[in-house]
Amino acid sequence: MPVRWDRGPQRGPDRAPGRGAGNPWGLDSTPVYLGCSDRDAHIPLPFVEESARVLLAQGASVTQSIFPGMGHTVNDEEIAEFKGC
Repeated sequence: MPVRWDRGPQRGPDRAPGRGAGNPWGLDSTPVYLGCSDRDAHIPLPFVEESARVLLAQGASVTQSIFPGMGHTVNDEEIAEFKGC
């Protein structure tokens, strides 16, 4: 199921639901793989880095791979990592 972020004024990385002790939204070490190019025209690198920060704050076990000059595509290393999650 895709994650849907509400971009309204009540939500965002600093107001994510359930932060802190007793977090009902906690990800409890759920494995998350983020793979992206440093030059992806559709997914800016700061978005990937911020996503990793938010997911870590929610308790996920995040693996992030940034591939130099790859563009907006998927490579064999990303597929292998994804299969391992």
